[in-house]
Amino acid sequence: MVEGFYFCCEFLLTAVKTWVTLRLAEAIWEPRVDVWKRRIIYALCVLFVAGMNTVNNMMSPALFSKAFTILIILWIAGVTRYLYHCRYANSFCLGYILWMMMVLVDLLLQTLAYILLGFAGLQRELLLIAAVPRAVYQLLGAAVLLWWLRPVRRWVWQRKRELEHCLRWVWALVLPLFVCVTYFQRIYLSVFSEMLIYNWWFFVLGSLLIMVCFLTYISLLHARESSRSLQQTMEAIESEYQAWQQAYEKIEILQHDFNKHKQFIQDLIEAGRGKEALGHLEEIDIELKNDINRKLVNHRMLNLVLNRKMKEGEASGIAVQYTMCDMDGLLLSSVEIVALISNILDNAIEANQGLAEGAERWMDLKCTRKGTMLVIIAFNSRAGGKLKFSGEIPKTTKKNEGTRHGLGMRSIQQVVKRYDGHMRIEVGVNTFKLTVYLKGFA
Repeated sequence: MVEGFYFCCEFLLTAVKTWVTLRLAEAIWEPRVDVWKRRIIYALCVLFVAGMNTVNNMMSPALFSKAFTILIILWIAGVTRYLYHCRYANSFCLGYILWMMMVLVDLLLQTLAYILLGFAGLQRELLLIAAVPRAVYQLLGAAVLLWWLRPVRRWVWQRKRELEHCLRWVWALVLPLFVCVTYFQRIYLSVFSEMLIYNWWFFVLGSLLIMVCFLTYISLLHARESSRSLQQTMEAIESEYQAWQQAYEKIEILQHDFNKHKQFIQDLIEAGRGKEALGHLEEIDIELKNDINRKLVNHRMLNLVLNRKMKEGEASGIAVQYTMCDMDGLLLSSVEIVALISNILDNAIEANQGLAEGAERWMDLKCTRKGTMLVIIAFNSRAGGKLKFSGEIPKTTKKNEGTRHGLGMRSIQQVVKRYDGHMRIEVGVNTFKLTVYLKGFA
């Protein structure tokens, strides 16, 4: 009866560890499969890993096996690679660091319990045998992991680009973590040295130093990425401002020359050249229409951005279509509007410009309001060819690829995530479709 309760708790704790690993992987990488298939694979993976681990512990005299833990990590890494857009090496590193850290915390707590119980004159091996105390300890561990998952997952999601970059350095921690686990495993095998056991603080200090260095590195990467994104956004705003300023300067010139135009038209009429006068008026009208912003939407900043980008598209021979909803009460700031809409339309224009001469060029922008949600659909033509992705973001196809390429899509992604949204990309043979959902209204 006691053993049955213990192994049920062992099964539950392993299941929770597997669930935590898969959920944190979901926070970093974009999925390859739909949500229902993902849930089914989650359930099968959790049941398989927890079941195999429980059976292994039933058959083995030791309560912990390094070799079986590595097999679990390899299996979960394979499942993660199948579910998400990531390299197997990165999925292995994520699983390894998570499982080894959970194992180290577990072993460290039991080391402390071993020492304290010895000081108190009680049975030192209380948490090292398959009994009720260890089963209760495992239940508490499962509860703490579930409570810990949500805030950590949010933190990981906010810094997923930096964490994905850091995973390449996890290989440097593989051996040290393995050595630490081997050291603490002496408790389980009861072949420990008292001197080594009482020096457990050395490993605690080392682990803290590693964690501080890791978090510092993450913070520096996050700050650098934010700085680059802000710089790109400010440059886009400056470019828009200069374009608008040039347009207004043209209008001021026309206004300044209005009296001259008026006198010229009067002279043509008096000379009986009415048709030429009308032609001159039409030329002025066309010039004004090219420079005066059309009212596309009831939002001043968004209207300016749309006008500018629509004119750029038309100047490149692109057939532009748009459908705008009521934008009154839009929550996005001016900077965010430029980062989101300008980059979406810039990408559509650049994709059209990559088409061969004579090819049909078009782009269609739709903004729809559904309650508090803003849905933006950008659909455009593009040159054929397969796009490669880095997560959910397409890699740049520019030949002179540099550090600044791809920042537009990152800016879009940051704004979308800031407003609890998500985006979906659909690539056809000669089409590109970007759908953005975000909480744009109160």
